[in-house]
Amino acid sequence: MDARSRKVYGELEKMKNQILELQKRFPNKWIRKLSKKNGRSEDYLNFATVAQRLLEVVGPFNWKIVREISEAGKVVGCVGQITCIIDGESITVEGVGTANNTGENSGEILKKAESDAFKRCARMLGLGLHLWAGTNSDGSDGYWLDKNKGGSNESRYIQGKTANTGS
Repeated sequence: MDARSRKVYGELEKMKNQILELQKRFPNKWIRKLSKKNGRSEDYLNFATVAQRLLEVVGPFNWKIVREISEAGKVVGCVGQITCIIDGESITVEGVGTANNTGENSGEILKKAESDAFKRCARMLGLGLHLWAGTNSDGSDGYWLDKNKGGSNESRYIQGKTANTGS
């Protein structure tokens, strides 16, 4: 096999593992807490971290807002769509994003809803699933994917290639 063929073969082999890479847990230092009105808190990842990780694993992707959601003439959310190539197959997912209506203008609300929709789409591709899985009633980890993939505990986490930036 010549050098060019080895390079192409290596890239194809790497693509076969994209779905597993997307499922890896984010390090705790990249996870943020959002305080809710009811006194509870919720873990989340900021938009930049999710977008960087998606780019790192799948390369270029297509993102668009499919439609805006309005109530009483005011934007309250949107439906977004990501299309990308994962393990050699074109995958398209959609997600609904909302924003708290805090009296902001429609543009600001749409930006927040777009970020939420993007992260929901990314979740359907496997990014950050451990944050939504939570824990079981017995306190055990509700994220089952790690348990079925084998490998060391280290291989279940992103190894710090992606820089954590801003919010």
